[in-house]
Amino acid sequence: MVILLKNAAASLTPRALEILRARVRGLCIDHLDVPASNETFGLVDVHIAASFRGKEILEKTLAGHSDLPAGIEIKHLAHHADPRLSPLARGAERFSIGYFGKPSNTVLASSLATRILSPDYGRDENFASVVEGMQRCPMHYCVRAPAGRPAVAERLAKPFTKGFNAAAVGANVLVNRQVDDAVAYLGEDYPFLIDDLSEASINEAIEKARELFGGPEWARGLDTMREVRARTAPAEIARQLGDILALFD
Repeated sequence: MVILLKNAAASLTPRALEILRARVRGLCIDHLDVPASNETFGLVDVHIAASFRGKEILEKTLAGHSDLPAGIEIKHLAHHADPRLSPLARGAERFSIGYFGKPSNTVLASSLATRILSPDYGRDENFASVVEGMQRCPMHYCVRAPAGRPAVAERLAKPFTKGFNAAAVGANVLVNRQVDDAVAYLGEDYPFLIDDLSEASINEAIEKARELFGGPEWARGLDTMREVRARTAPAEIARQLGDILALFD
């Protein structure tokens, strides 16, 4: 069994993939967060999607290729949280909200910069402090703008990794509904979903979260995040991978 990770397939020619497929029991591509290549789509046995939205895109792509060999499978394999993360024994006593990622991957207006903690995420030597910040912050800011071009959004999906990281440390999330898989994991009635990316809406949502901190709605949100943690736990991901491998028994 060989599972190629996203861009690895791009470094191989279609002929090389044909040779590889002929010599292995099964050949898969885990696309993670890159679009599938039309040139190699029919040359693997299983296409693996790291998100539900990604699975939908792959299924639509497969349906549009009537010339492909029969038997190509599309499977979902949940992405994982950072394995260094775990909940603190004692929860936060005060409300705070933090963004843990590259600034280019979020929407952070100047008026929000003073309200949202945002440690330097790009340097490995500082990452221990970032992990500590993630553990101590009771709400993670996961707002993300959609792809600028509709054609890109139709072919590309990303796993809800920031949500999984928040779940791993026992935090709630503030996230817009448009983020891939956010509603799929959190549900339509999760208390900290926002409908748009306007500065006013985001500020209002932060204030709402601050007011609800420690109350029943906050606890309901944490119940949902515990479910997310269970759905992306190592044992669950291993089970999903086992189901994929079982296709080649």
